[in-house]
Amino acid sequence: MTVNKYKIKISPNDRYINIPIQIDTDLLGRDDLIDEFEDETIEKVINPIEDFELTRFAHKDWVENNQLKSSIEHKFFFYNREQDIGSISNTNSSVWVNDYNFTNNPNYIDTCFTEADVYYNSNSFRNSFFKLDLYDTTDTETQKLYLTIIIPTQQGKTRLSSTEPFVDSSGPIQGPDLPDLQPDSPSGARNASERMSQKVYEDELNRLIIEKENNPKKYETTNIHNRAYKAQLQYELDEVVRKVEESRNEHKKDSLTTTTPLITPSITPSLSSTIPSDVNLLFDSYEVTFVNCNSETLTKYISVNLWNTFFNWPTYGYSTNFDFVCYEITSANTSTIIPDPPLSDYIQSSYGFVNNDCGCITPTPTPTNSVTSTPRPTLTPTPTPTTSPPPAPTPTASYIPAEDEGNVNNNPNGIGSGGTPSLVTAPANAQIKIPDFILDYVGDKEGYFIYWLKNPNYLVINDFYMSAKFFNAKTGQFIRMMNQPQNSIPTRYNFNNADYFYYKILMDYDNYEYEVNNTQSNQRVGTSLNEIKWYEYVNPS
Repeated sequence: MTVNKYKIKISPNDRYINIPIQIDTDLLGRDDLIDEFEDETIEKVINPIEDFELTRFAHKDWVENNQLKSSIEHKFFFYNREQDIGSISNTNSSVWVNDYNFTNNPNYIDTCFTEADVYYNSNSFRNSFFKLDLYDTTDTETQKLYLTIIIPTQQGKTRLSSTEPFVDSSGPIQGPDLPDLQPDSPSGARNASERMSQKVYEDELNRLIIEKENNPKKYETTNIHNRAYKAQLQYELDEVVRKVEESRNEHKKDSLTTTTPLITPSITPSLSSTIPSDVNLLFDSYEVTFVNCNSETLTKYISVNLWNTFFNWPTYGYSTNFDFVCYEITSANTSTIIPDPPLSDYIQSSYGFVNNDCGCITPTPTPTNSVTSTPRPTLTPTPTPTTSPPPAPTPTASYIPAEDEGNVNNNPNGIGSGGTPSLVTAPANAQIKIPDFILDYVGDKEGYFIYWLKNPNYLVINDFYMSAKFFNAKTGQFIRMMNQPQNSIPTRYNFNNADYFYYKILMDYDNYEYEVNNTQSNQRVGTSLNEIKWYEYVNPS
C-alpha cells in the first residue's frame, strides 16, 4: 500500500498544529451532477410528456325562484347616434338600444340593419357576429390572448316586427307575408304550413322533391329532424295531388253526363272553379327555352303560378345559373299547358333568378300570350272567350325568397341589382332577432361552453379577462364594447381601460365550471337577475 508520510514537529509554545496536507473539495458531488445532467438530456431528446387535453367548462349553476339554472345571458346595446355622446347626461339610458336596427339618423342608417335584413337573413347580417376574447390580464402591453368565443347573430331572443318601421325618403316596400317556418321541427312545419300562403307552400314542397330527385344520398343523410319535416311535407304533397286527381276525375265525369254548358260566355272557364279552395295544380307548367353564351340551349318547365306572378318577360330579361353557367330566357310557350313535366326540369321557385341577361347574348324573343289564372284543361269543346286575357301583372316590388337567404333586393322592377334604393320591410308581427343571448346546454348553446386545458399546472391561469367586439359585416368594421354606458363615466374618453372594457371569468378546475364577475364590484353577472351587459364604445368625433 502506498501512503504519504508526514512528520509534524510541535514546540512547547505552539498554539495550533499546522498540517501541510492540501484539501480540495471541487470534486465533491460531481457524480450527482452528471446523473442529473444525463436525466435532463434524455428527457429533452425523447420529449417530455405534457397534458394538453381539453375539457368543457360550463357556466356555474345559480338559483332563481328556488329553481336551479345554468344559463348565461349576454345583452348588447348600440348607441342610437341621435346626438353627440359628450353632450348626453349621465342618467340618459334611452340612447342605448338593444336592437340591430339601432338608429334613425339618416347619416348612419347604412351602419345598422333593417328589419328586412334580419328577417330575411341577408348576407351582411348572417356574416356579422359577436366576438368574446379571453386574456390573462387587463394590461394591454403584456396581455396574451388565449381564447376566442364567437356568438353568431342567428341566435338570440326575438321581438315582433314594427307595423310602422323607419323608412327612407322613397318609402317602404312591403315584403311578402312569409311564415315563421322552423325547418328543424316537424310540429313547427305542420303549424307553419297551415299559415303559409299557397305559393310559398308549393315552392317548398317542390324544392324538396327536386332536391330528393337530384341528390337522394344527401336527402337520406339529413338529420332526423329535417327528415321528419320533409316526410311531413311529402305527405301533404301527396294529399294535394290526390285531391287534384279526384277533382279531375269528377270534372271529367260531369262533362260526359251533363247537358248543361260548363261555362257562361261572361266567365273564363277554369278548372280551379271545381277544385276545393285548398287545392292547386302544382305541376301545370309552361315550356321555356334558355340559352348560354356558347349558344347551348336548355328546355325547362316553369310553373304556371310562378310565371304569371313573378315573370314579366320579355319586358324584362331573366337569367339564372345551371351547373354554374349563366343561362337566360330566350323563348316561352305560354299557349300550351304542360301538365306533368319531368321533375328534374321542373321549376317552381324563383330562387336563383335575376332580373337581367347574361350580357353576351342578343335574344330574339318570341313571346306568346300569357294567362293570369290557372288555365283549364282541354276536356270538351267550349266557346272561345271574346275578350283577350289580361296581361301578366308588372311587379311593383320584389323580394328574395326565404330559401335564398341572400341580400334584400331593392330593385322595384324585379330581382337583381340597380333601381332606386328603397327600404324593404319585414312582414308585420314577424319574429325579429335582437342582440340578447340566453345561452345554455340546450337551445342557443354556441358560445356557452369554454374549452380549456384540463390540467391546471401546465398554464397556471385561474382567471381570464373577457372583452367583447361586434363585427358589422355591413361596414366591415369591428365595434368595441364596454361593460358600462359611456355616458355614465364622468370623463367620457379618458378612463382606465381595465375597469370598463373587461369582465372577469373565474375558472373552477375541480368542477370544470366558470362564473363571470364585474371587474370593479366583483359581483357575479351573467344570470337573468344581472345580465352581462355590453355597450358600444363611441370614439371621439
